[in-house]
Amino acid sequence: MRAFVIVCPHPFCCIVLHLANRFKQVVTQPIVTHGTVVAFDICVLLRVARLNIIQSNILLTGPSFQLLADVFREKILLLTATNFWGDYRLKATKTETAAAKSHRASIEACLKANFGLNRFTRIGSFGNGTNVSGYSDVDYLACIPTAQLTRTSTASLAKVRNALDTRFPTTGVAVNCPAVVVPFGDKKSEDTEIVVADYIKEEKGYKVYEIADCDNGWMEVSPDAHNAYVDYVDKQHGGKVKPLIRFIKAWKFYQGAKISSFYLEMRVAKYAADEKSIVYDIDVKNILQQLRDHELAMMQDPMGVSGYIYPCKTDALKTEALSKLNTAATRAEKARDATINGDIKLAFEWWGKLYYDKFPSYYL
Repeated sequence: MRAFVIVCPHPFCCIVLHLANRFKQVVTQPIVTHGTVVAFDICVLLRVARLNIIQSNILLTGPSFQLLADVFREKILLLTATNFWGDYRLKATKTETAAAKSHRASIEACLKANFGLNRFTRIGSFGNGTNVSGYSDVDYLACIPTAQLTRTSTASLAKVRNALDTRFPTTGVAVNCPAVVVPFGDKKSEDTEIVVADYIKEEKGYKVYEIADCDNGWMEVSPDAHNAYVDYVDKQHGGKVKPLIRFIKAWKFYQGAKISSFYLEMRVAKYAADEKSIVYDIDVKNILQQLRDHELAMMQDPMGVSGYIYPCKTDALKTEALSKLNTAATRAEKARDATINGDIKLAFEWWGKLYYDKFPSYYL
């Protein structure tokens, strides 16, 4: 397999590098990547990849600057073969995934014994591959026979909560509308949320359910339709949209912004559907700007199932989230401006502030 990448090694400052709008260099060595090779404005990450390292034992042959170009190409391919910025590891670890699977059988068995089950399936960020390690919980849709549900959603959630609390008495089972939460550990990623659902109909080839609307009533949703939408947009961009969703969710989790993960996922997918390409640092900035400028406005379900999708549970939480969002958009803008001006150290500092010091540190 041969890989080709357009790069521009700058031999004197070893800082400015873009994968587009420059002259073409070709990697001649056969390589096998361990992930998707993605293109993005990479200059803020040069130090993370140690692109300033020069290998003195490489012979200077071929076109001008071949010595540095070879080093640059090797480092860039290693860096861009991941779907993360620098050292980020946003996706769930194998340990988290295994833990999530280990609890499924016992929860499913409990619900079957108490209510019967028409369907029990994983949904949410874990089910769609947009989860953030250490922060995203595991969500399951539990479709319970209508006869076992009550007219009010609050009472139905209470019934399920009581059954699960009897089965897992030491975990602290609680209602967190529209779900019942079973916390199996201290971390958010160890929580399992059960979304109680009633099957209603099939529309456009997707199953539609009613779940609690957090106002004692019910609302229609279709997790299958929403997952299909995100999958479609993600494939249109070569697998770059789900990592982009994780970047926005990571900001939310790190800064404690109480914005619905589902809302952010749909917002990012809708944004990406209208873009010709995805460049992570540029699009993170653009999305944060868009969310701020639209003041976290409710959005119409792009699949036409859920009606409107709301950003926050209460107006107070929305006001607090908008304050954090305004700060985030400003920091992303400053990071991009620093990148454009070639001040990589400053760019790192602003990205670090945006991601609560979890962005890789700049070093010489």
